[in-house]
This record gives sequence, structure tokens and C-alpha cells, in this order.
Amino acid sequence: MAVKQLRWLAAGVVSGLVVSTAHAAAAEPDPRRTELLAGVCFSCHGTDGRHGGDFEPLAGRSYEALQDTLLAFRADTVPGATVMPRLVKGLDEDEIRALARYFSSLEASSAEVSR
Repeated sequence: MAVKQLRWLAAGVVSGLVVSTAHAAAAEPDPRRTELLAGVCFSCHGTDGRHGGDFEPLAGRSYEALQDTLLAFRADTVPGATVMPRLVKGLDEDEIRALARYFSSLEASSAEVSR
């Protein structure tokens, strides 16, 4: 990964964690906050989570699958995971549910639907 991409990823992670920490008391993140949190995902999974290049698209996956996957990453129980456990470590369960709800509500790209 290029140095510039790593810097953007690091900046996104820090921004996401700052937003996460600043609003930890909220039971359900507001939609704007969820979109800010999701912005960290866009750097690898594509804008709106619809294309991932080397990474799986997130848009249109089931809520349950996304939530379970994020919780597994947070628990660091996914074999071979690299950056994801570190990215979701600072998210609470409400934020994980909000992200799962956000990405599951997005329409998958036509390429994903045909898979």
C-alpha cells in the first residue's frame, strides 16, 4: 500500500476514534455520525461500500452478517485479519449496530447482485 494511502487510512482511523470517543454516551448514533464512522470503511471498501477492489463490498450485505463480522473483528477472532481488529476495537456495540444497519441499507452494486 502506498505511503499516501496509509496516511489517509491512519487519518481516517484517528478521526473515527475521536468521533467515537466524543460521542460514546449516545445510545444510538445519529445518521451523520454513522456516516462519519463509515467514512473510515470507504478507504478500503469503496465509496458507500459498493466496491472493494481487494476487499469485499459491504453494501447490501445482511445486517446480521455485518454485525457478526464486526464483532468478531473487535474480539480479534478472525484468523488472518490484519487491520480490521484495530479499526473496530474502539467501537462500542451501538456503533457496530449502526454501521451494520447503514451498510445493509445500501443497495449493492449490480456486479455484486450478479455474483
